Amino acid sequence: MVSSAIEPEGPPLDWDSSLNRLFQESPELQAAQAHVVYDQITLQRERVEPVPNIQLQGAAGYSFESQNAIATAQVGITLPLWNRNQGTIRQVQADLARSHAEVARVELSLRQRLADAFNRYRTAQETSQILPRFDHPPNHRSL
Repeated sequence: MVSSAIEPEGPPLDWDSSLNRLFQESPELQAAQAHVVYDQITLQRERVEPVPNIQLQGAAGYSFESQNAIATAQVGITLPLWNRNQGTIRQVQADLARSHAEVARVELSLRQRLADAFNRYRTAQETSQILPRFDHPPNHRSL
């Protein structure tokens, strides 16, 4: 038997619960939030690690002039006397601010798309209440 009910089963949708569910389950929003976490971790790392890595260099060879084996070793480190990695830290802070703005943009986009869908849902609900109800199909007789 085919059901002719237009109305969905269950309670009508609620805006707040639909919006909360959308924010919790949206892969777009989760990706934007994951980028914020990435930038936060990068910022912490740059604040803790203001000095670049130590540079090591070694070489071995033979001097044909003196006919001796030669070995050299170099150790280099950049000492930031006045530079405490401020440029990189500011760059990461700007990236973090952009990531937060992206989360807000995605939330607004999701809210707008949900509002459009919710308006169509409400219009369909109101339209279904205006339509006449037929419990049984009309009896068509030939004349």
